[in-house]
Amino acid sequence: MTVPYKDKEGVFILSGVEDLYAFLDENLANINMIRGNQYKAVVETAAESLRKQLNTMNTVTEDLLQLQKSWMYLENIFVSAEIKRVLQEESKAFDKIDAFFKQLLVQADKLKSAAKFIGRQKNLPEHLKTYNDSVDQIMKALAKFLETKRTDFPRFCFLSDDELLAILANQSDPHAIQGFLKQLFDGLFKLDLSDTNDSLAMISRETERIDFKRPVKHLSKVEEWLNRVQDEMRNTLARRLKEGNTGFP
Repeated sequence: MTVPYKDKEGVFILSGVEDLYAFLDENLANINMIRGNQYKAVVETAAESLRKQLNTMNTVTEDLLQLQKSWMYLENIFVSAEIKRVLQEESKAFDKIDAFFKQLLVQADKLKSAAKFIGRQKNLPEHLKTYNDSVDQIMKALAKFLETKRTDFPRFCFLSDDELLAILANQSDPHAIQGFLKQLFDGLFKLDLSDTNDSLAMISRETERIDFKRPVKHLSKVEEWLNRVQDEMRNTLARRLKEGNTGFP
């Protein structure tokens, strides 16, 4: 039911829950047949109690899988110090989710039984709902944050959310962003960066190089840096065209 997550010691995730779902479906169907039987009075109380337990197990499994999916996605985002810095409140909320989820799956791994696991977790359905609601708030804040970045630098609209997050997670390192430039600017393959990360020139896939008239200093906010790079591209090309027009009447 649980397997180790990546190469992280003591961290587990749910896996292979198909057998559990098959067990739940079969037994809920059997209980419904019993409840419809004319001689159900003898076992009706026990059957109703078991039905509630199985429904709770089904709900907990679905909610836990939903939380797990969200945790695995957000865990890759909030591992970045840059993202933690700009989304501090959401990072704190995720830290609580992270601690809860990891502790919960450690218990699941130890018990090796869905019934025992659910029976020993006090108010588990309520806790799962609370943390899934918290995930929804984090995702809304994340979407709003990304929309703000796309407003500040519209070319970010050419990227998926995951690609934009990868850029934001490495915005202090322009070398890590180079691979996304060809998606942001048609014809641009990479920038020539100095030892101090100043942008000196733009280079096409065919290795054609155009030196900037003025080097562009790298800025801590990637959208501001890329806007300045874009401005310098335009200024450099405008000047080169003017020089060419003057030199070859």
